[in-house]
Order: sequence, then C-alpha cells, then structure tokens
Amino acid sequence: MLYYFVAAKTSEFKTIKVIVAVPWMVMDRIVNLVGKISDLKITKFRQFIFLETCTSSVNKSMNATTSMIFVISLRDSMSTDIQLLINGIPTLIADWNNFNPYKPVANFIVTTFIQIDNLYYIYTDLFLYQIDLLRYLKGLILFNVNDNQPVLSAIYAVQSYAPEMIPGSLVFVLTDSLPNDGVANDYRLSPNNNESMLIAQTLQWNNRIIFLISKRENSSVNSSDPAFDAYRRVSRAVHGDVLIMNKQELNDTLYWMICYYYQMADIHALYGVNSQIGLALDSDYATESVYIVISVEINQTLSTIKTATGSLLSPQFNTSLFAIYRTSYFQTKSLTLAPNSDTYNVRIFINSANSVWISYHKNPTVDVGDSYALADIQYATGYSNWPAVNKIQFYIAPSNDDRTPIGKTYQGSLRNESCTFPWAYGSIDQCTPGPYTQFVKLYGANNTEYFRILPGYCFSQN
Repeated sequence: MLYYFVAAKTSEFKTIKVIVAVPWMVMDRIVNLVGKISDLKITKFRQFIFLETCTSSVNKSMNATTSMIFVISLRDSMSTDIQLLINGIPTLIADWNNFNPYKPVANFIVTTFIQIDNLYYIYTDLFLYQIDLLRYLKGLILFNVNDNQPVLSAIYAVQSYAPEMIPGSLVFVLTDSLPNDGVANDYRLSPNNNESMLIAQTLQWNNRIIFLISKRENSSVNSSDPAFDAYRRVSRAVHGDVLIMNKQELNDTLYWMICYYYQMADIHALYGVNSQIGLALDSDYATESVYIVISVEINQTLSTIKTATGSLLSPQFNTSLFAIYRTSYFQTKSLTLAPNSDTYNVRIFINSANSVWISYHKNPTVDVGDSYALADIQYATGYSNWPAVNKIQFYIAPSNDDRTPIGKTYQGSLRNESCTFPWAYGSIDQCTPGPYTQFVKLYGANNTEYFRILPGYCFSQN
C-alpha cells in the first residue's frame, strides 16, 4: 500500500521529528488536523513503500566533531569557579584536541543563568574561537541572589541551541546552588515537567551532563535536602556525574580528570550502590586505557578498588568525594569495589569512536524513533558504526546493577542496510517508568565480543 511520510518542525527547537506514516486515503484528515496545531508546521511529504525500505540514511559522520558546552550560575559566590574555569579551559581544549585529533572541539556554547526573587534570566551564546569564549567569561557580571536557582531549566536551554550543537557532547554545569525546578516522582513527558523534558532532550542528543558542584565556605549545598535529588535523578537517567568539590579543586579536576572525558564510551555505569561489586573490564582491546570514576556526596567516604589479584588500585586523581582510576584489561581482567557504608556511583569508560544506539517507536517500520521508551509495548531498532559487526543483542537492567537483566535479551536482526537504524530487535516488553540501563553486546570479525552501556528511560503516558 502507498503511504505518506509526514514530518513536522517545531518553531521552538528547529528540529525535524517524525509524527506518523499514514495511508494516502487519510492524508487529508492528517493535514487538516496538524494544520490546527499552532506550533507545528508541515514541512515535507514523501511517498514510500511502507514495508520495504526506510527513509534516506542520514550522514553517519555526525559525530566527527564535538561541542564544548557550559552552564554557569551567576551567583556572586561563583567568582572563584569562573576564574578557575577561565584558567583551565586552554589546557583542557588542548588536551582534548591532542588526545583525540579526529574529533576536535568545533564550537563552544555557554548558558548563564540567575534568578532574582521571582524573575529569572537565562542567556545562551555561541563561540567558534577559544579567545572569544574567554573574553566573554571574563566579562560576566555576578549577583547576590537567592540560594536555589533554575539549574535544570538552564541546561534545557543550552541543549535547545540547535542546529549548532553537535550530538554526543558534554554539558558541564557549574553551580553552588540547589535546583528549584526539579520534579520528583513524576515520570510523565510533559512540557510542565522541566526535569522529564531535560532527560528526554539529553537522551535524544546523546549528550552527557557533568555536574561540577562547588561548596561555599559559609553554606555549602546540602546533599540531604530533597532538592538535591534532582541532581541524582538527572545524572542517573543520562549516565552523567555529580562531582562535589571545594572551589579550589576545580582547576585540578579539569586538568587531571575531565581531560580524559573525550569521546567516552561506557562499559559499566552503576548509581546508588554500596555492596561489594565485581566488574569485568570489557574494553575493546587489551592494552587500551580503562577509566573508573567513583563519586560520593558530602560527609561520605569513597569505596576502594581491588584488581583481580587483590591489590589496591591507586587513583590517577582524587579529592575527598570523587576519584578517577586508570588501568587496562592487560593489567587486570576485572575489578572489585569494596562494600561501603555510604552509597556511591561508579562509571567505567574507554575512549572510543565506536558507538551504538537504540531507538524506540510504536511502529516497527519507522526508521529513527526516540532514545527513550514509553510505558507501553514498543519496538526497538539500532545502529552501530562498528566495522564488520554481524550480530547485536541487548538487555535492560536496573540503574544500580547493569549485570542483572530485567526480562529477556533482545536479539537484533538486519532489516535493510539502507536504514539509518538497520538492526531490528522486535517488540520490547512494557517498561516500568523511570531510569534503566541498556547493556549492549556486539559480535565482530572472528566472533570478537564488544560491550557498551547506554542510558535508558521509560516515561509514563500522560
């Protein structure tokens, strides 16, 4: 049967999103319906045979460069943070470009924000050159204002800066305040829920949020305050980091830790654990560097790490609340994290251009869907840029244990190589609203196994 492919563009985000594929007989009804929605505009129709092909493949080099993204609070207590950021940016950019010359920093996007009483200001700007970025940061004006600030709204704003923002980028959030715009225990994807919209947006862009939260001398951020949970929830949902530090530690953190955060590919990600954990170092090859990031919160103690031989692993860099370790599969095939009285987060990653994506949609024949799921039966498709991959499978796991599947393992099958997402996994079991982890296993030449961990999220229906 002949179908029409209907695409629409929202004026706010300037992004194309598939709405529906419909038979020609009901096209007039769809056009009339969409025409009544004020913020949508029909931009393109294309005919295609529904079960035989996908839409034209997108440019799969979309991650050839990266954006460096900053979200910065303009509280007057942030003067030290901003000055240390200015001092650290030249070295950080040089490290990223030297370590990874094939994916250089193409642009810089900065959102500054402040709330004064009931009024708030959020402003975003783009810079192509480092010198212009530094000049802008040196000219920022700070304000003596409320403790709590619209942090999540500011992150949402910076990731709305399309089309200049490049997918797969890092968003560094510099603040010493609690967020006042989190929404707890609401898993609906609604414009009235800043938190859910931010999570969905970040997953769609394949970005990662790194919270760099500094402690003020007189009144530090209270991690036991319910508002702090928003940082935990967002970080868990998008596989980011919550790094709490003294203000003077920011420069060393950029220099000795964030310098390794280029082209990160997770092989483990666990949030909110305190028991003993054994993890295999599933790197792509034996001698490549594997990085382990462990973080805790104020007045908590870091867990220790032992190698397969039982010896303690020494950190590459650490503060009292987080640490980064560096090792390789050649040195130890597994790691054991000691049981800890305090909960901690651990993320293990390598630097790799080899990526994998999973997309969800209600219709199994649609090519590119969403990077998040809805709480009903859906279909999953996938894409990988690995050379010579002949088999892919994945399972869903809880955010605090990526080794234990929830339900079955989904086997991928090639449907049509003209598709952007050529791997089809079939129908996915109904998900429980909230965050989860996707454990992906790929098989290459000679049945070589590769592993990736992806963030996932299930939204409830409105």
